[in-house]
Amino acid sequence: MAVARRELERIRALLEQHSRGLTISELARRLGLNRNTVARYLDVLLLSGQVEMIPVGSAKLFTLAKRIPMIQLFDIVSDGLVVLDRTRRVVQANRVFLRMSGLKEDDVLDRPVDQIAAPGLSEKDVLDRVADALDGNTSLVDMRALVDGTLVDLQVRVAPTILENAQPGVVVVIRDVTEVQRLKSLISDLQDLLRVAMDSVRTPICITDFESGEILFVNSAAASVQQCEVGGVCAQMEQGEAWEDEAKTQPGCRLFADPQQTLNMVDEIVRWTDGRLARLRALPGTPGTRAVDEDCYD
Repeated sequence: MAVARRELERIRALLEQHSRGLTISELARRLGLNRNTVARYLDVLLLSGQVEMIPVGSAKLFTLAKRIPMIQLFDIVSDGLVVLDRTRRVVQANRVFLRMSGLKEDDVLDRPVDQIAAPGLSEKDVLDRVADALDGNTSLVDMRALVDGTLVDLQVRVAPTILENAQPGVVVVIRDVTEVQRLKSLISDLQDLLRVAMDSVRTPICITDFESGEILFVNSAAASVQQCEVGGVCAQMEQGEAWEDEAKTQPGCRLFADPQQTLNMVDEIVRWTDGRLARLRALPGTPGTRAVDEDCYD
């Protein structure tokens, strides 16, 4: 591997001196290497995004890539990154991972991954998925771990990759999702409060899927109406449709489709808790339960 890295660096250095690019033959002659060897190294550099190939007639011109190579992105991203070779030894680790684990680069490089004690990396669930990644499978593991003495939520992605020597490897991406989980919990609490607030008013409120009309939420005032329940369907009348004909073909509560009931209806497009578009309808001043029941059908 040391020889391969040295030759890869020689190719990069030579291409840096020739901004217009060089062919495989030119590189082989200047480096004193076999054409097939140079072609193999160039394939590695192409796969890792470090060089670009430009067809010129029947020849191929190689230049240094103008985009940022993947290796340089390692210390830009906010996730911890660890790269393993096919023998499960660590070949790369970024600064974020070293900071999370409290380890130094010499503590992890060229060591078997199962001999490294680090949050998000040494857990059995993650280690078990390294073999799957070498077979080409990507997996995701959610866990809680101690980082700097604090219990945090981690999301670990274990995925296959190609190393600089064109050999298969594994990349482990460790993301701290503690704040995300806290926000999800906060949003869930706010949603519960919103449901309680809507359920406490006497105005019938119904929230339906914008496309299908499936009922996603009804408060107590609307639930007292026959078939106004989550999972049912609210009749959605288009302007000019015959209400009586629609009532015969569309099952569910038609309270929110009755033109006589909906003159003062609040009808808004909202984003439901799962992210989809929804329709919120409320009927201020709706008659009592008995009158409402008469506006529903089987």
